[in-house]
Amino acid sequence: MRMTDVGIRKLKPKMQRYEVWEDGRTGLGVRVSPKNRKTFVYMYWRKGKARRMTLGIYGKGPDKISLIDANIKHAQAMKALDEGRDPANETVEANIAERGAETVTELIEEYLEKWAKPNKSSAAEDERILRKDVIPVLGEHKAKEITRRDIISLLDGIVARGASVGANRTLAIVRRVFSWAVESDILGTTPCVSIRRRAKETSRDRALKDTEIHTFWHGLAKAQMTEAVRLALKFQLATAQRRGEVVAAEWSELDREANIGPFQRRKPRTVRFILSHSHRLPLACSKPSRRLPRKSSRASPLPASCSPHISATNPSPRAL
Repeated sequence: MRMTDVGIRKLKPKMQRYEVWEDGRTGLGVRVSPKNRKTFVYMYWRKGKARRMTLGIYGKGPDKISLIDANIKHAQAMKALDEGRDPANETVEANIAERGAETVTELIEEYLEKWAKPNKSSAAEDERILRKDVIPVLGEHKAKEITRRDIISLLDGIVARGASVGANRTLAIVRRVFSWAVESDILGTTPCVSIRRRAKETSRDRALKDTEIHTFWHGLAKAQMTEAVRLALKFQLATAQRRGEVVAAEWSELDREANIGPFQRRKPRTVRFILSHSHRLPLACSKPSRRLPRKSSRASPLPASCSPHISATNPSPRAL
């Protein structure tokens, strides 16, 4: 038959499945089922044996192909055959690869285990954001099929709930995930190219008032926490250091006789305040430093993997 849309639509179902073939012995045909499902097929010979491959179901929809699509697939199969390759085997391998392609969830899990956790101090925050905002929306999609439009829609959804800054954080992490995938040769491209941050951010300077310092300092005595955590929090307040610096501080960094603490910074970061004398801080007001036991080279009473915090069961900082 002459392979046209009109001709295909005129094919009627019969009691048994049957096939019709395009004129000119091209090997392109249409298989018609008793339920009137029409499927494009390609029949060819290879190594003396007849082979048959399915090109797709005729019709409109995400799982269907048009006559034009069938002609393209037919031409590709004939070219593979002319080059000595078996088109049916290549189709099977491509289908297997497609079914085994990583989903966004699988890509995120791999990113967290292989990159974020071993290399980023903020890995826990990355994981929280990815599981809260990204996986529920994009998790089941194939990672290689994610588009810029998908990322933009994800961010717009976060903005719609009033979390514009959160959308910025999510974009930064998603961009890093896909960049890592490209660097690791998991994906060929990243969908995050030229996507702008959803909100403009401005830094805020915040100085505690004397009354707030007084409330916090004396409120710690009433909070339900260990003495080690209480001392660490007081020491952090007195020295204006990040909690990571407090936890990792060593006795060699403290000169209690001179009442100063150099606090060698372990990672370069942007500091929003200027400290004179090579980052040396006065410790005269820091009585907690005089109560810290010298059990090791570390001055902090907390384990190196711990960060001083107040648990959900304890009074909140606002309550203090």
